Amino acid sequence: MQALETLRHTKELTPYFKPNGKRNHADSFLIKDLEGAKKYILDTATSAYHSCGTAAMLPREKGGVVDEKLIVYGTNNLRIVDASIFPVIPRGNIQSTVYAVAEKAADIIKGSGSSIL
Repeated sequence: MQALETLRHTKELTPYFKPNGKRNHADSFLIKDLEGAKKYILDTATSAYHSCGTAAMLPREKGGVVDEKLIVYGTNNLRIVDASIFPVIPRGNIQSTVYAVAEKAADIIKGSGSSIL
């Protein structure tokens, strides 16, 4: 961040910025030291990745969290139905895969005869 802020003020790049233009963070002009840069990153950084795989559907002995019926190991009927069950992160956007998991989960839950509420 400090290097980018320095580059922003070079004579080569300055013409490409609007004078006194609005910044994406009100305190961004305070990035003069390492602590200021750290605060800026913590306050503004976001991920471009889709979180998934944190509760993988794998055998328990391999670090899995849910079984093939989406039930959390060690519980009676607590299920996880989201991207966290993916044992492998898909290459593309995860939205269509999440839809597929939701559709399959609905079939599993309807077929189990258990009550959700």
